[in-house]
Amino acid sequence: MKASIIVNQRSKGAKKVNFKYTSQVLSADYETVEIFMIRDFEQVESIKEVVESSNLLVTVGGDGTISFVVNAMMKYHPTAKLMILPTGTMNDFAYGVGMHKGHLSDLLWYKDAREKSVDLIRVNDWYATYLIGLGGFMEAFTRPDANAKQKIGKLAYLFAGIKAITNLNKFNYKLNGKQGRARIIVISNISSVGGFRKLFPIANVDDGVLNVLIIRKVNILNVWKLIFMLFGNRLHQAKEVEMHSVVELMLESEELDDMDIDGDRHPFETLEVKVIPRAISVIVPKK
Repeated sequence: MKASIIVNQRSKGAKKVNFKYTSQVLSADYETVEIFMIRDFEQVESIKEVVESSNLLVTVGGDGTISFVVNAMMKYHPTAKLMILPTGTMNDFAYGVGMHKGHLSDLLWYKDAREKSVDLIRVNDWYATYLIGLGGFMEAFTRPDANAKQKIGKLAYLFAGIKAITNLNKFNYKLNGKQGRARIIVISNISSVGGFRKLFPIANVDDGVLNVLIIRKVNILNVWKLIFMLFGNRLHQAKEVEMHSVVELMLESEELDDMDIDGDRHPFETLEVKVIPRAISVIVPKK
């Protein structure tokens, strides 16, 4: 039995992890524990051998790190288990499965840990762990560079988001054959997106459902109301917001250049999206 700890070298929070202690704790269940430091997160093939040879994959980084490792798992070893040590800026997916940064300081929770089967979102030939975001506001969350994120953390996202929301452009789209115009579209399988813990209040990572949020109208008269409702976890109550629950969808647009997948920027293409129920097992604290 082998556990592999995959560390994002660019994650400032990774310095808070005691890897010697973590390895000792995992050694109670795994004969071999190895640590791999990763800087290149472009090709999942770069960790193919690590994934294929491991029974447990422990990610040390943020949502982008988790997304990268999960895609490698789904391609090379889907029955391997995942464990998350969240050291990123937002850590939305970690929060969605029951992990938080307090679990970094000690691993006492691991003794009574349990396996949790969670859903994934298939996006064309990629797997998103929790998020697809479309529109100027969501794109803004992918623009802060690594240096800005390390220096001011969540503020980098907050400043970029507020700046963008005052300059939102509408875009035409077709969702499951129905045409519309929107400022923002968010697709997720968890409640927490962008650090806002209740963007989708009733969503769960294992309910087999995709949640879709569409904001159609943003103008100088309602923009601050929407911002306050967003920070108050009440955006879903706004009359300008449309909510849907689906298991799959197709989304087309000729006016989008970029999209957000799990907090990272990707070029936009026509999306075929489907929830994959209980796709992977994650080691989480006992409730």
